[in-house]
Amino acid sequence: MTLNELGLHHTPVLTTVIDTTAEAIRRRFTGSPSIIINGVDPWAHPDELPGLACRVLPSGDGLPTPERLAQALCTAVVDDRQTLAGGGDSSRVC
Repeated sequence: MTLNELGLHHTPVLTTVIDTTAEAIRRRFTGSPSIIINGVDPWAHPDELPGLACRVLPSGDGLPTPERLAQALCTAVVDDRQTLAGGGDSSRVC
């Protein structure tokens, strides 16, 4: 599933290399892969400590499934729309 297919073609995607422990702590990076959406890691666990590490997500290959990633992106879009509209129409999806 692509951002275009979700109607999010305008969404910027940034990549960042975290290569020091200090940077991991500063950015609250708990391991790779990390996908941050509006400053939030949807797969973070509160007991994970920042650091240079690999992490395996609970899926067949350790990555978020395309469906779970699409769901996280759409949830963020709906939340943003509600915030901007003061509680607007939550029935809209991406």
